[in-house]
Amino acid sequence: MSEFINDKVIPPVMSFINTKPMQALKDGLLYSMPLMIVGSVFLLLQQFPIAAVGEFLTSVGLYDIFTTTYANTFNIMSLIAAMGIAYTYAKNEGFEGMPAAVISLSVWLMSQPQSVMFNEEAVGGVVDRTWLAGQGMVGALVFGVIVGIIYCWFLKKDITIKMPAGVPQGVANAFTALIPAAAIIVGWTAIIYIVDITMHTTVMQWVYAMIQAPLQGLTDNLGGVIAHQFLVTFLWWFGIHGATIVGGVMGGILTANVSDNQAILDSGRELTVANGGHIFTSQLIDQFCTVTGSGLTLGLVVYLCFFAKSEQLRSIAVNSVSGQVSSISTNRSYSVPRSY
Repeated sequence: MSEFINDKVIPPVMSFINTKPMQALKDGLLYSMPLMIVGSVFLLLQQFPIAAVGEFLTSVGLYDIFTTTYANTFNIMSLIAAMGIAYTYAKNEGFEGMPAAVISLSVWLMSQPQSVMFNEEAVGGVVDRTWLAGQGMVGALVFGVIVGIIYCWFLKKDITIKMPAGVPQGVANAFTALIPAAAIIVGWTAIIYIVDITMHTTVMQWVYAMIQAPLQGLTDNLGGVIAHQFLVTFLWWFGIHGATIVGGVMGGILTANVSDNQAILDSGRELTVANGGHIFTSQLIDQFCTVTGSGLTLGLVVYLCFFAKSEQLRSIAVNSVSGQVSSISTNRSYSVPRSY
């Protein structure tokens, strides 16, 4: 059985995970993490469970300021993801990443509705914040990868404008990106036109309806949670960092679920499934599945500290306690044989 899994199962899984798009998705999403963490602090302060704190923040004018900070950190995760994924893809290919990130941002903005409804009237010239957070996440993943692939193809084929020696590097990079940018923007304009006249919607709305919403529905249930945790521990069994690999695939969906839940709370509604709330979120994983690291193995580590007959295992356990308390189990996972 072990030989079959090692020879037939693990290689194709690793081949898929190590593809350039998957690496870009996994690493590109991390660029939004600092803003999400910082924004969460302001959200917690704003929604502090003691009424007196909220009244104080309102009285000194900080409540609305905290709302602005949260809205422009945590709630722009899709915008950051669209840029980060294209940037990472280009960097992994050995090219300057910022031009790809800027082009991806343009494509992402072009794909959104260009007006919002206000008092039953369409107001143009605005950015619809609906798509800045969770609802635009899968669109950000798709657009970021597509832009990264096309941008790098032009550079690999040397279809660029070359500047003479002595031109500042920043200027040279801008002209290098000119032809790829023109091709991508013109091509994407055509896609927007085709989607508009054939489906009477925007590209972002189409991606949400056809890809993101079905994916959220398929995974947001008991079967999705079980499958997620099974794959994480299954990969760990063979010495593969299961949390990183599965998280790279599911991270965007879980982040979108979190953002949708927060939007329900922000609207003043109760967070229930009936109101469109999601059960399967990153918080569910953090608090019930990996609270002391993958596998909930703090008990095992504590046991080994006091009762392990092997001095090596006892030493590993002692060095793993601090990590386990912080939900980091890498040291234990790679060091303790599974047969013990």
